[in-house]
Amino acid sequence: MIIEINYLTVVIIGALLSAFVGALWAIGRTFLQQYGTLVSSQLEAVQDAEAKAAEEIKDRLDRLEADHSARILDMSRQISDLEDVSAKALTHKDLDDLYGKINATSGDVREMKGELRLISTSLQMILNRIAERGMT
Repeated sequence: MIIEINYLTVVIIGALLSAFVGALWAIGRTFLQQYGTLVSSQLEAVQDAEAKAAEEIKDRLDRLEADHSARILDMSRQISDLEDVSAKALTHKDLDDLYGKINATSGDVREMKGELRLISTSLQMILNRIAERGMT
């Protein structure tokens, strides 16, 4: 079997293959352009959504920061007030002095109570003698 190579057949087959490859290339290029456009629009949509979400997060963080700053200032004022009150509060030494004075006063009151009993007893005796003897 002898195979004849006809150059016209080779050229026609080459042209057909070239046309087929060209058509595939054109279809692929068109598909890739459309796919690139679709991906690009999706990417823009995602970027817009992310930018919007980032802006919302920034706003929330700003509000949180302002709220925490206000709370910290309020707590700072409360701490300052507590420090002022604690500076004026009684200390153990003050309480010890107060208890000492209370105990001393209690002792004085007991002593006065005893003396008042003696005076009362003395007056009772004087009244009894006056009642027995009369005023003479």
